[in-house]
Amino acid sequence: MRELKFKALYKGKIYEVSAINWFDEIIQLGETPAGNGIWVKISEVSINQYTGLRDKNNIEIYEGVVVWSQQIEI
Repeated sequence: MRELKFKALYKGKIYEVSAINWFDEIIQLGETPAGNGIWVKISEVSINQYTGLRDKNNIEIYEGVVVWSQQIEI
């Protein structure tokens, strides 16, 4: 089973998702071991889930993120 991880786009910046409260429809953004992340409405963010895959540079790939490659014709 793959690890459940999320990132969110909020006001042009990408954040790690620390918590999601589906009942109140809010999401906590940022690293929050001390509970100091920001809470925003789910409707205000674009949420992307980790696919469990990594690219050639070992960067995690999230759903909804555009992955492109450059083709070279010989």
